[in-house]
Amino acid sequence: MRKMLCILVVMACQTLSGPSEALGQTELDSTRILTGYELQWSAEVDLDGDGDLEDIRLTRLDREGKPGAFLLTVDGSAVADKLSGVCYEIEGFLVVDIDQSDQYKEIAVCGPGLSDSDQYFYFWFNGKSLHRIGKLAPWPHLLGDGTVLVDSWKDFWQKRDRYVLTPGHKFQLVPQEFYWVDQEATVIKPLSIYSRRDYKRVQTELKVDDKVTIVVYQPGGSPAEGFSGHYLIRSANGQLGWVKRTVQNMHSCFKGLMWAS
Repeated sequence: MRKMLCILVVMACQTLSGPSEALGQTELDSTRILTGYELQWSAEVDLDGDGDLEDIRLTRLDREGKPGAFLLTVDGSAVADKLSGVCYEIEGFLVVDIDQSDQYKEIAVCGPGLSDSDQYFYFWFNGKSLHRIGKLAPWPHLLGDGTVLVDSWKDFWQKRDRYVLTPGHKFQLVPQEFYWVDQEATVIKPLSIYSRRDYKRVQTELKVDDKVTIVVYQPGGSPAEGFSGHYLIRSANGQLGWVKRTVQNMHSCFKGLMWAS
């Protein structure tokens, strides 16, 4: 069993600066990361704040012909779930505290995912029965105030989403209009960037060997429309313009980007 690190981050304050503050992309200060925990298969922990210890047990079901499946039991109340990916096996659980202002502690069942990422299934016990909160992957950071920041790799940059714990103990994604990218690239094929996302007016033409910065990403579009999202690009002379996020645009027009495998 490999040792996994559950990153619990308690931030009394965050230092924000520049465009990343406006776009919600902040760095997590490693000095504020608390200790990693060894994964467990059983434990006795007070999960509902009543002073009594609950008996927590985790069982793998893959040995019963159900790859990646598991059964989590708390004082006789059980919930079954399954990892994404047929070749993966759960590796244990952690007891975490998503919101330190309430009386509950939660259980995170952990397992591996694609490309060295992890999968986390969160559960809570209300004193009588066990319930699912949700699944987060690949790299969640618990801030301790009911907020969870989840990093994932998108195209050639690290995307950060924000979830909040609702009063009903579910994860709710907080929508973002823009995501901070800030990646430098070199143009290898001439490309037009546009002043607006209706792509009617050309702002400027990018030439081969131009150095550009891909500033932000905005979700949008659909496969039926031939693209999925928009990238805002700053040209070498400081002009800003949009391009559609398509494989053809980004792969064939730029070099120097680290694409996800």
